[in-house]
Amino acid sequence: MCSRIIQPKAKKLAVKLGLLGHYVNFIYIKDYFEFAQFVSNCDIYLPTTDPRTRRAFYPAGVRRLTGSIPQIVAYNLSSVMHESLHNIYRKYLNSVPVEVYNDEVGSDVDALTRMMTRIVDKKH
Repeated sequence: MCSRIIQPKAKKLAVKLGLLGHYVNFIYIKDYFEFAQFVSNCDIYLPTTDPRTRRAFYPAGVRRLTGSIPQIVAYNLSSVMHESLHNIYRKYLNSVPVEVYNDEVGSDVDALTRMMTRIVDKKH
């Protein structure tokens, strides 16, 4: 699950690491039940929001998301998210594997690479 910003980088990295189609899939599901079923089987969930793409979601400490965080916690999904989102929901994410990125160039790709490596190592 990737934001519009990170999706092209994620696809490029998945191809480079030989993971596309094996570990990485990009989906567009509009039916909520199909979406929830797919999400429950994900290895990595990337919330589709960060301060660059949805500034209105990031007033300090305000919890607004209803979709990604509950699913990440409920299904104990590994996740890669912006540090701002992580900071808002930190207390709910203690038991969930999370890699965090910031606004530095390449930080998002580095975080995704770390998580993909963790997932591949865990599966082998």
